[in-house]
Amino acid sequence: LAVWAVPATALAAPSEGEASTTARNYRGFADVAGGEWFVTGGWLDYVVDGGLMTGRADGTFDPLGDVSRGEVATVIWRMAGEPDAESPAFSDVDYGAFYGKAVAWARDVGVVSGVGDTNTFLPDNPIAREELALMMSRYAMVEGEDVSTDCVALDALKDAADVSTWARAGMGWAVDAGIVSGVGTADGPLLLPRNHATRAEFAKMATVLHRDVLGLGNVVDYADGALVVAPDDYAMTDAHKAVVRGDRTAAVEAGSVVVLEPSEANPGGGAIEVTSVSRNADGSVTL
Repeated sequence: LAVWAVPATALAAPSEGEASTTARNYRGFADVAGGEWFVTGGWLDYVVDGGLMTGRADGTFDPLGDVSRGEVATVIWRMAGEPDAESPAFSDVDYGAFYGKAVAWARDVGVVSGVGDTNTFLPDNPIAREELALMMSRYAMVEGEDVSTDCVALDALKDAADVSTWARAGMGWAVDAGIVSGVGTADGPLLLPRNHATRAEFAKMATVLHRDVLGLGNVVDYADGALVVAPDDYAMTDAHKAVVRGDRTAAVEAGSVVVLEPSEANPGGGAIEVTSVSRNADGSVTL
């Protein structure tokens, strides 16, 4: 067994939306290719391994699909440790649905509020990128983060004026924090604040918020004493475990940190903090 983490020196990711021709079926998702930007950046691995996001019921990840407001509340609730809370009921929320407990908590702590001046939440509606940025900034406040911003970085983007007034501070902070970097277009990166957020975009934003901004993730510092494994010296199993070969595997034990360099089967690479070791007859170890 092993605890997977994104390396402290993660690879740079291509721009959001960059296409790939790599064969699909990454991590068992029939609609995901190993070379796509949200895979090579480590975003998909992070949210899946951390239990923040899962695939669709049909076994796909649906990277270009919309993210609903209820789904966003659920992921943020998972970041918070799935706490129980009570709050006034929204008139359109089924509190027995998968997002019920999450919405109740999110309203209680101020991560979400009613839409407009109504008592509705619209849990099944696709969330806009500016709504998502605002919701994330509110959660950061719950975790004690300073979310103030001068919006200088925001205003440097060509379509900053398209951000709604009520979302400007949240979007400005999200740009400052690196949560929103802009969607790559022929005209350069654009915020596209009123576009629906895709699941791939959300995977990146959730990773940056959880791991980098809030420091809540399992990020392994492998600067000293780690076993760095070249692509030819390990293989990935269907269970997303690594079989590592080589003379140095004899030294791997609980507490060791093993760094896997990117390979064709594992484009994002990764760091593993070993909790237990399974030694194989051929001298390899399964982590």
